Amino acid sequence: MGDHLIPVVVFFGLILLLGIALSVSQAVQEPPYSAVVPLVEANVAVLPFDDLVRGGTLGRDLRARIEAALTRKPGVKVFSRTHLDIILQEQRLGALGLIEPATALEIGRLTGVNKIVTGTVLGAHVHATQGWVGLVTAVLSVMFQTPVSASELKARVSVQFQIIDAQTGRVETAETVTEEESVVLRERATGEEHAVAMSNVLEKVAENIASKIHGKYTDEVKYGLYKSIKKKGEKLEGLEPTTIFNRLDGQAVMLVYVKRVRPGATFRIEWLGPHNTVWSTPKQSVASGMWLPFVLPLLSCEPGIWTARGILNDQEIFSYSFSVY
Repeated sequence: MGDHLIPVVVFFGLILLLGIALSVSQAVQEPPYSAVVPLVEANVAVLPFDDLVRGGTLGRDLRARIEAALTRKPGVKVFSRTHLDIILQEQRLGALGLIEPATALEIGRLTGVNKIVTGTVLGAHVHATQGWVGLVTAVLSVMFQTPVSASELKARVSVQFQIIDAQTGRVETAETVTEEESVVLRERATGEEHAVAMSNVLEKVAENIASKIHGKYTDEVKYGLYKSIKKKGEKLEGLEPTTIFNRLDGQAVMLVYVKRVRPGATFRIEWLGPHNTVWSTPKQSVASGMWLPFVLPLLSCEPGIWTARGILNDQEIFSYSFSVY
C-alpha cells in the first residue's frame, strides 16, 4: 500500500469502527418475557417451494426451515410435512410453488388447515468480497505493522412467498423477501464455507417468513420487572431485573414493549397485593412499537406477595408475581 494512502485508510477505518461502536451502544435489550395473543386460529401447512435456481434443493431446504421456525412461534399450529406430502401424493395434487385456488381449497378440505404457505426461490448466489472486513483488516495492518488479510463470503437469497386462505382460496399475503449473510474468511473460500454461508442465509429467510406469518395472526407484548429504567433514544431499557424488592427501593417498574397490536388496542396494568389490594392503572390506547413504564410506589405497598397483571383489550395476557418486604 502506498504511503500516501495510509492516512486515508486509517481515517475511514476509524470512522467505520466508530459507527459500529455507536450502533452497539444504542442497541436496546427488550424485556425478557413475551405474551402472544392469537387473533385467529391459524392452522398452517407449508407446501413445497418451487426453486428456479438449483432444481429443487433450496426449495426443499427452505420449506423445512420455515416449518421448523413456525413450530417455535406460539399461537400457530403447523401441519406435519410428512403427512401433507403423503396426502398430496395420494391425491395427485400438484402443489409446487404458486398454486391455483381450487388446489388450495382441496388441500384445506383434506387436511383441515386454514392457511397455506407456498412460494418460489427466485435467486440465490454466493460471492467473495472485501467489504467492511477488508477495510478493517487493512486498518489493523497499518496500525500494527503486521500483515493481516481477511475477506468475507456473502450469500444472498430472494424468495417470493404467499399465504393462502385454504377455506376461500384467496391470497392473503404475497411478498418477496431478500436476505444476505456473510462468513468471514482468512484464506480462499472452500466448498464447506460456501455451504455454511448459504445455510445461514436460508435460516435468516425462513425466520423472516415465519415471523411475518406469526405476526399476521397474533398480537405480542413483551414485559419485564425492574428496579429502574433508562431512556435510549425513543426506547426504554430496564435496569436491575428482580422479583424481590425492599420497600426502601422506592419503586418497582413493569416495563412493557408493545411489539405488535392491531389498531384500536388498549392496555393497562393491575397491581394485586396482599389482603386483596388492587391498584389499577388507567386504560390507555396503544400502538405497535410503544414503550410503556408502569411504576408501583413501594413505600405505599404492604409487605408480601404482589402480582402484576397485563390486560390487553380487557383480556389478561400475562401475570407476574414478585415479593415486597
